[in-house]
Amino acid sequence: MTASQIALLSALMLVTGALGAITGGNSLINVPLMITVGMSPRQAVATNMFAVTFMTISATARFARAGMLKKRLLLPLGAITFVTSALGALIAVKLPETVVKMVVGVSMAALVVFIALQRGATPPPPMRGRRLGGYLGATLLGVYGGFFSGGYTTLMTVL
Repeated sequence: MTASQIALLSALMLVTGALGAITGGNSLINVPLMITVGMSPRQAVATNMFAVTFMTISATARFARAGMLKKRLLLPLGAITFVTSALGALIAVKLPETVVKMVVGVSMAALVVFIALQRGATPPPPMRGRRLGGYLGATLLGVYGGFFSGGYTTLMTVL
């Protein structure tokens, strides 16, 4: 990458990072931007994951200080996410570059449709029977999050 590409990418990442801190959706912008300036899809996803790790640590600390974490869910969901995101990252490494690029593009389009359909939707009341579905959803989203992470926060919030 040239110095001007790095400078442009750095400026754009600063802006999307600020927006992502508020919306949780900066991966959908950052990864395609990095690919556009010449990074391979795997490099773009890995670079994004590195940044997302620190954003997650920061957000978790903030929610913990505010007393907003449900401690009984923390360990099982943390374990599920740790294992399944590692699996998703492994899948991303094993697949051909063209498939990774295609998954990034399809994921972006699908998430836009999903968000449009969810707009104004009223969440169902919490029920004990939905917990198993929540764990299953967290498992699937963990693999997706480890593979790409675009829109992961939005999807997990809906879940």
